[in-house]
Amino acid sequence: MNIEKMIELSGWDLQDAMAARQHETPEERAARSAEALKHADIIAAPFRTEAGRACLSRLIDMVRERPFVLLPVQAFTAEQQALYGAMRQGQMQILNVIRNALSAHDPSARKLET
Repeated sequence: MNIEKMIELSGWDLQDAMAARQHETPEERAARSAEALKHADIIAAPFRTEAGRACLSRLIDMVRERPFVLLPVQAFTAEQQALYGAMRQGQMQILNVIRNALSAHDPSARKLET
C-alpha cells in the first residue's frame, strides 16, 4: 500500500486494508517487493557513484557532529528540546533510508555507519 492510499484511508478502513495484506498471495508479495526494490533503486542511484558516496559520508558526518540535545542557552523549554530531538531523528531516518536503499543490491553499503 502506498503512502497516498494510507493517507486517503483512516480509522477502520485503514485497519481493514492493512489486515488484507496478511492474506496476500505469493505473487502479490513478489509484485510488492519488486515495486519496493524499484523505489530503492530510485533513491540509491545518486549515491552509487564515488561522488555520491562522498556526499553521503559527509551528510553522515554533519549529522553526527551536531549535538543531540541542545544546550540550555539555546533551548529554554522541554517542547523546544522535544522538537529538536524529533528533527534529529528525522535526519537520521533519512540517512537510514538512503543506506538501506543502497544495501538492497549491495550489502557492503551497510558498512556506512549512521
